[in-house]
Amino acid sequence: MSDNLLARLNQFALTLDYIDKNVLYDIEGFFYDIVIGGLNACYYELCIEAPGSSEEDNKFLTTLWCSIEDRRNTTAQLYRDDGSVYSQKAYIYSTGHPIWITPQKTDETLADCSSIEQLNIDWTDCDNLPDYRNYKKTGESKTSIVIPLRFQKEIFGVLDIEFEECKTYCNAARSYIKKLAETISTILGRYISSTSSFGDTRYAFKTLRNEVSISDIRLPGDDLPTIFFAYPEDSDDAVVGNIIALLENEYSKKLSLIDWKSISDPGPINKQIIDSIKNSDFGLCYLSENNKSSDDFKYKDNQNVLFEAGMLHMLHKNRSDELHGWLPIRESENLAGKIPFDFAGDRVLIVPRQASGALNEPLFKEKFSSHLNAALGLD
Repeated sequence: MSDNLLARLNQFALTLDYIDKNVLYDIEGFFYDIVIGGLNACYYELCIEAPGSSEEDNKFLTTLWCSIEDRRNTTAQLYRDDGSVYSQKAYIYSTGHPIWITPQKTDETLADCSSIEQLNIDWTDCDNLPDYRNYKKTGESKTSIVIPLRFQKEIFGVLDIEFEECKTYCNAARSYIKKLAETISTILGRYISSTSSFGDTRYAFKTLRNEVSISDIRLPGDDLPTIFFAYPEDSDDAVVGNIIALLENEYSKKLSLIDWKSISDPGPINKQIIDSIKNSDFGLCYLSENNKSSDDFKYKDNQNVLFEAGMLHMLHKNRSDELHGWLPIRESENLAGKIPFDFAGDRVLIVPRQASGALNEPLFKEKFSSHLNAALGLD
């Protein structure tokens, strides 16, 4: 089977919207020709999770396709009462790890190997792989390749292809088998989704459900949006004091303030700060701190606050909530050097100062309220 034919088959699988039993029957015949006629395999078996299996009940695998007619539609239990798996196919289904096995002695068949110590196991390391089962009762297989089948990231079956020769495990062969399995997974997945609730709607809802945190759900008005305020330890007290006073007095009915210094729960403070940033609706960062190491500038950007500002910048950049964003606050370039490149495009609030260097409080309050209202969508 050429790479070109495999690519065409995969392209065909991706274009399918609906597959009925008649089309699936024709595809199965083509798959037989590919594996037995093209790859010269001596046996294949494709199993899927039996209808009605669930996590609460013991799961079963049913043989959907098989090169031996009598094996089709047979059902096998996955787990024993002690929780161990019954077979290698059950092991691959439960772990999701593919295997490529051959006898260590080339004159032996897989059926001659009574323990995994007699096998070469490639693709995935398996210390507790169950013994090989010879379903053909002829004992001719020297290579067995078992790979899980996935549709929309969920494992729904396994594919076993066997050969009379010891096939060499290599990247090219592994990639080829993987692509073949992915193509068949797409076809069977679309067939299953056409006939049951396994399909796109169920998967989309499951994805949505996993992304929603119940703790984040609130009725508007019942819980105020949070605003995280980061600033250096050695910052200008006048700037920090005015910000906190404004938030607590003029915005107390609109925002709930999280001051990084007020975080006092047990545990690592850095992790708590990061969690607070991730869970905040809005962020404030006063980047500047007193510069005691240089005469060039009176202030410099604090590295910890720059890191926290970077987190806020990236997190809120992709938020789709009605309330989102962050506000960087910084000393002027004359006092603190150039604005960091990453934030140069943001609406930075430059701290206004008098000729003496003292904070221009009236102008700062005016600019702070204007910038914050704009960020909150209140202007």
